[in-house]
This record gives sequence, structure tokens and C-alpha cells, in this order.
Amino acid sequence: MSDVLCSFDMPLMMFGKYKRKKTVEWTTDKNGKKKPKKQVTVYDEMVRGEDPGLFPSVNHIYRKMRGGQQLTDMAKNHLLDWREMAQISWAEAGKNEPIKKKLVYVDAYFILPNNKVRDVSNVLKLLMDALEGVVYENDYYALPRIMDMRVVKDKARCYLEIRECDSNEEWLEKVNFLHV
Repeated sequence: MSDVLCSFDMPLMMFGKYKRKKTVEWTTDKNGKKKPKKQVTVYDEMVRGEDPGLFPSVNHIYRKMRGGQQLTDMAKNHLLDWREMAQISWAEAGKNEPIKKKLVYVDAYFILPNNKVRDVSNVLKLLMDALEGVVYENDYYALPRIMDMRVVKDKARCYLEIRECDSNEEWLEKVNFLHV
């Protein structure tokens, strides 16, 4: 395994309020068809390390716009905060520009605040975007790896280690392409 180029200790921030619809009962329309009656519940999740619930999905960091989607204001703020923290740590490690056109391992260790079930991979999309332009030129070159997750009461953090990818391609010979 290659040496650690830099490490980051980031607060675990997520995406704020989101809505989820849940069927509470079934009704019948005038033609006799069953229709769900849905109740909207608003959840306020992982805002700056204070976590009352589950991580929302990656879809909750976007809002629909004409012709596509855009990051929500909460997600933009998290991205900018993480990017600023990454720039400081990257500079302290003696790095002044992103790694260009080389694969980079991003090893992630999650510290969760309690035993609630979470999908930590939901954090990676925004986090990889935040490191883009700081650690690597484009997140195409980022290979995120979730290494571990532990519970430490009332702490929500993500520790990242950055390594250049080894150029060893022996694994490719092990792959059987004939069954495709």
C-alpha cells in the first residue's frame, strides 16, 4: 500500500430537512379504483453534526430544476465548508495543487454519534465533489473506499486518508471477460 499523502478530519455534515411521503390509508375514487392517501413527513437530519435520525439518500442533496437538478443551499454550504477544510489540510501537507491524471485512493473512516442504522455511502458523493480541484483534478480519478465505521457517542466525523493509487495492474489478469 502506498504512503498517505494527506489526511483530513472532517465534521460529518449532511443535508438538512427533507420530505418523505408515506401511504397512511387507501381511498376509492369515483370509478371505484383504489388510490393511496399519502401523508408528508418532514425530517430534519444531520445538520452540522447534530443527528436525530437516518442519513437521507443522495437524492436529497439536489432539487429539481428545469432541465436537470441543482444542489440545495444546505448541500452547497456543506460542500464549500468541506472544500475549505480540505484546502487548509492539503496546504499544510505541503501540497499546492491537485494530483493530475492519476488515480487516487480516498480511504474513509466514519465516526457515528449513535447506533442508529445509516448508509454512510450516501456521504461520499458530496464529499468526493468537495475534494475535486483540491486533492484531484476531477472526481473521475477518485477511488473512494469505506474502511471502517465506529460509534463514538455524540461525535460525528469522517477521517480521510489520501493515497496515490499503485500502478499494479495484475488484478486485471484475474478478471474473466468471457462470461460477459
